[in-house]
Amino acid sequence: MSQQYRNPLRNPVHYTTPQLRVGPPATYSAAQRILKGYDYVIVGAGAAGSVLASKLSEDPKETVLLLEAGGDNVNIDEIKLNSRALPLDGRIGLRGRMIGGCTSMNSMIYHHCSKTYFDELASVHGCHGWSYDDLAPYFWRMERFTPSYSWLTESIEKGFLHACENVGIPQVPDINTPTLSSLATAYLPPGVRKRPNLFVACHVHVTKLLIDCLSNDDPTVFGVEFQTHRGGERPELLLLSGIGPEEELSKHRIPIVRANDAVGKNLKDHLATTTAMCKAKPGARLDYLGSTFKAMPSIARYKLFGGGPLSSNAGEAAAFFRSIGPDVESIGSPLAYIHHGDEAAPEGVGMFSLVPISLRPQRKGIITLNSRDAFDHPTIDPKYFSDAEDNDRTFLLVALRVSLRIMRSSALQQYLEPVPVNDDPWSYWWPYSGSDIDRIPDERLLRWMEAKALTLYHPVGTARMDPSPDTSVVDLQCPRSWC
Repeated sequence: MSQQYRNPLRNPVHYTTPQLRVGPPATYSAAQRILKGYDYVIVGAGAAGSVLASKLSEDPKETVLLLEAGGDNVNIDEIKLNSRALPLDGRIGLRGRMIGGCTSMNSMIYHHCSKTYFDELASVHGCHGWSYDDLAPYFWRMERFTPSYSWLTESIEKGFLHACENVGIPQVPDINTPTLSSLATAYLPPGVRKRPNLFVACHVHVTKLLIDCLSNDDPTVFGVEFQTHRGGERPELLLLSGIGPEEELSKHRIPIVRANDAVGKNLKDHLATTTAMCKAKPGARLDYLGSTFKAMPSIARYKLFGGGPLSSNAGEAAAFFRSIGPDVESIGSPLAYIHHGDEAAPEGVGMFSLVPISLRPQRKGIITLNSRDAFDHPTIDPKYFSDAEDNDRTFLLVALRVSLRIMRSSALQQYLEPVPVNDDPWSYWWPYSGSDIDRIPDERLLRWMEAKALTLYHPVGTARMDPSPDTSVVDLQCPRSWC
C-alpha cells in the first residue's frame, strides 16, 4: 500500500524545505501599533501584494498597510494549505495562504509565457502597453542569474532533458538556485520589512470594502473591514461589498454599489492529465525524502551547506512544445506525484513522474456566492472540458502524447525499470505498462485523462483587465478599477 502524508508540507512534492527567516514577525497584534489611517491598504500579501507593498513603501512619505489572511512565511513546519477545499468540478484546489502566497510554495518554478500571448493582450484584447516588448525590460530586471545544470538530479539532467531533445525539444537554460525563493524573499526581505512606513499584519481577513457612495458620483473605497478569521478572495470580496453582477447581488440581498458583470467571471486554470508514472531505478529518484529517517542526511546537508536533494524543487525541468503556439507543457520530476502529492509511492518503489499540462485553457469558469456571509465559502466552477470547440481536450491530448514519447526515449529509459505488461487503463502503472504505447487509441487516453485530470493550482481571471468597463474589473493601469 502507498503511504499517505498527513501533513502535505512533509511531502517533498508540496514543499521542498523550510524557508529561512526573512524579516520581523508579522502578526495581527503587530498591526495594533499602527496608525489610524494609511495612504495605501493592500489586501493580500501574495504575488501582487508583496510587490506592491515593497515598491510603494520605497517612498518614506507614503504609509502602507499590508493585510494577509495567512501566516508568515518563515521557519514553517506545517500550515493549512488553504483552510478550505475548493469544489473544483470534483477536483482539489489549493492556495498558498502565507506571506508570498503561492510563490512561497508549490514547485517554485518561475517562467513567463510565450511572447505571442503577451502580444495578443495588445493586438486582440486592446491592452496596449502590455505586449511582450513593453514588459520585457521588467522581466530582464528580475532575471539576472542563469546557473549550470550541475544541481539537477541525474535522471533529470541526463535522462529527461536528453529525452526531450530526442523528441525534438531543445534545451533552454532557466533561472534556478538551491535556495527556496519567492516574492516574499525577493520583495519583502528584512530590509524592506523593517521600513518604518510599512506595516505587515498576518491572520487578518478582510471581509468587506468600505465604500463612500455619497461624496461624489463615483463610489470611492476609503477603507476595509476585517476580522482575525477567514476572509475572501478578490472576486468574493468585491461581491460581498456590493460590486458585481446585479442578479448575483440581488439573489443574496446585497446592496448594489456598482453593477459589473465581469466580477467572478472568466475563471481560467491550468489543467493536467494526472501523472504518467514510471518505475525508477534506485539512485534515480527522490521518493525516500518522504521518510523522516531516510531524509536525515539530506536535511543535515541542506541546513549546513544549502545543497543536496532538498535543494530540489521537485519539478526540476519542464518541456514546452507547440500544438499551435507553445501551449502545452510536460514537467519531469524524480519522485511520485499522486493525488496532488498526498500519496507516496508504494513501499520500496521509486518513481519518475511526467505531468502533461495544457497552458491555454479555452473554457471560462465562474465564482459565485453561497450567501452574504463572509465566512461561507463561495462556489467555484472552473467548467473543465466545456469549451465549445473542444480545444482543451485536444491540447491536453497532445501534451500526453508527447510525454509518452519522452517516456519511451532511450535517454530516459536507462533510469527506469520495467513493470509487468498491463493494458488496463485503470491499472496502477498504465500507460507506462502498456504493451504498445504508440498504438493506444485517442479515445482510451481521453477517457483516462478526463477521469484523472487535476489542477496545477494556477486559477486567474476573475477580476480581469480590459480597456472597456463593460467587460472587465480593472483598467489597463490595474490600480484603477472600473468598479
